[in-house]
Amino acid sequence: MKEKTLDLHHLFPKNYLKNSGIDEQKDYNQVANYMYLEYKDNINISDKNPKEYWNELVNSLSDVDRANILKSYQDTYDLPEGFWNLQYFDFIEKRRQLMAKGIKEYFNNL
Repeated sequence: MKEKTLDLHHLFPKNYLKNSGIDEQKDYNQVANYMYLEYKDNINISDKNPKEYWNELVNSLSDVDRANILKSYQDTYDLPEGFWNLQYFDFIEKRRQLMAKGIKEYFNNL
């Protein structure tokens, strides 16, 4: 059996949200809460809160220019700046806006 390399990741992990009182599937399984991530990174994140795991993920980058990598990651995946510090529903609202803007720009460039 071939091991997965990518996994669908909850930016705000499902069990983290459930433990925070957000326990309805329609809330934690929002498309805006998903991002593809390396399988091994997703497993390591487990149920950690975004503030904890994002810091670990960024610090694991070997490149000296972490600020540019972080900015690139946020732009590529339509992540609100400092998303790890946002309340969940504020994050969802901001990410939806960024995703919509990205889709609009894509279609305008066709």
